[in-house]
Amino acid sequence: MTIGSVVLAGLLAMAPNWAVVDIPYPDAVGSGEAQTPANAETQVWDALASYARSKSVAPLRRSDIVVTRIDGNKAAARVSRGGKSEVIYLEYTAGEWKILKIE
Repeated sequence: MTIGSVVLAGLLAMAPNWAVVDIPYPDAVGSGEAQTPANAETQVWDALASYARSKSVAPLRRSDIVVTRIDGNKAAARVSRGGKSEVIYLEYTAGEWKILKIE
């Protein structure tokens, strides 16, 4: 009993010095999953700017586009121009952001 108590006291004395380490998980991606680019907000803005240019001749300002949400390979943004506002939903497929729906 005495040896067990000494060993337990020794382990408890060393416990604050033990490093707490997270085990990293592999960065594996399934074959069907889409990768979201690192600079997704910039790419979403570029896709929306090209859409807005096709709808109007007036130049688009960066303040006219507000990216409200980027969730994986889906995004939503609001484009305000000329007192009119549109909510645009996008999806990242085949290496680029494409417009799915406009409300």
